[in-house]
Amino acid sequence: MSVALARAPTMVYFTAYATVNENTLYIQGGVDVTNSSTKYDQFFSLDLTRSWNTSNPPWSEVITAAGGRIPARLKTSYHSISLSKDKKTLSFWDLYNAPPYGASFHLDTNKWEDLPDLPAQIPVDLKVLKAATDATTDQHL
Repeated sequence: MSVALARAPTMVYFTAYATVNENTLYIQGGVDVTNSSTKYDQFFSLDLTRSWNTSNPPWSEVITAAGGRIPARLKTSYHSISLSKDKKTLSFWDLYNAPPYGASFHLDTNKWEDLPDLPAQIPVDLKVLKAATDATTDQHL
């Protein structure tokens, strides 16, 4: 998936994304593949219930209670998002980068919360796994 959300005219890849009830799309992070050192600390939403011009989608920056910043330990590429059972929390998982890290963003309060520490070393073949939340138990998988 490629999304051009950054202010500069570039293509941003390896974002984390999720939808809530197919009504709102959330996209966080990304990296410029033409310059892999350019990472984007961005968090946007798109209202999918409204009509909009596909050449100019009305992205809205998600402003968090901490002044718009994502947690410093959350890397901005090669990560993923899962949605809680009650559809009020997005959980972000970064297994690719070291050390692995997880955090939740509460949509009703716009606040971040660190998840319990993940194992310090993730086997290389597991680093490609993406986030999942069991819809019946709300357990992170």
